[in-house]
Amino acid sequence: MEDKYFISLDLEMNCGERSYNPCKIIQVGIAIGTFKNYIDKIPFEEHTWYINPNEKIYQNIIELTGITDEMILANAKTHAEIHDEIKLLINKYNCYPNPIVWGSGDVELLINEIEDNVGHCHIFGHRDIDTKTIHTFNLLTSGKTSTKSSLKSALGYYKLKFEGTPHRAVDDARNTLNLFFNILDRQQKVWDIITRAQAIRINQ
Repeated sequence: MEDKYFISLDLEMNCGERSYNPCKIIQVGIAIGTFKNYIDKIPFEEHTWYINPNEKIYQNIIELTGITDEMILANAKTHAEIHDEIKLLINKYNCYPNPIVWGSGDVELLINEIEDNVGHCHIFGHRDIDTKTIHTFNLLTSGKTSTKSSLKSALGYYKLKFEGTPHRAVDDARNTLNLFFNILDRQQKVWDIITRAQAIRINQ
């Protein structure tokens, strides 16, 4: 498990406060790393891309993400370019096919936009690993009555600090991957305790 690479994904969307239209992606962020990266504090491979939604960025989104129309016009890449660059990275590291996310939906949204604009999409598996659902499960098993949480508050629950700025796609992707590896580490330790307890019981 230490040598297996995982990829986390986060998107920033252009959604108006009263918009009922499908929101368009304006930023894609990914982080790629192994459990060893997390344990040894070796930086993940990280990338971020802007996408032109061909519409004005809503003011509430500018305030939330810091992304402006000028940034989009200066830095945007096509869906095809982003698809091909992500595919190269996945192949380079032989990543686990299902991305790590905070809240399901981002993988499907990105795939759908790429398919609509490129005609095909050959990245990611058919599912994702949702750390928000895993965290909610952990809250329920520990007897918590409220399961509402943000990525930042979830990290705090596990004594982790949010690195960077919330609502920046690559920062959210990095922190999501950190959270995943932390939960994985905890679960491995639980299974180790269970396995040792079972061995003691058998030998008695």
